[in-house]
Amino acid sequence: PDSADGIHWRRQHDVCVAWASLNRSLIAERAASVLKSDVRLVADIPHNLVRQRVGGFVHHKGSAAVAAGDIAPIAGSRASLSYVVQVLDATGSSLGGISHGAGRKYDRATMHGRAGRNRSERDALLRNGWG
Repeated sequence: PDSADGIHWRRQHDVCVAWASLNRSLIAERAASVLKSDVRLVADIPHNLVRQRVGGFVHHKGSAAVAAGDIAPIAGSRASLSYVVQVLDATGSSLGGISHGAGRKYDRATMHGRAGRNRSERDALLRNGWG
């Protein structure tokens, strides 16, 4: 981590994290504009992040890096609701991370050729139980 390559990687990582934050902000602003509504930042929490901790690094891959008191979204899926939660003090056992979403029933590779093979399957993908 303290080698020239490690330092370079961490700097590039930080640039990517900043770019992703800006990108999320632009998407939110454009969506608000199209919907003719106001936008207010509630949470900006990356779900692919490396943080330095005492004794090493924690890679939040598939988890959102949070601290006690943070407001964080937990994304649903086509079949489950999404939630906005306030993080409790007990994040130590999860290394300061919470699930960033519902996950997948099938991995991406399994889904290739599995769904949308005919018109009725494609039409079924347009709506779910929530609308």
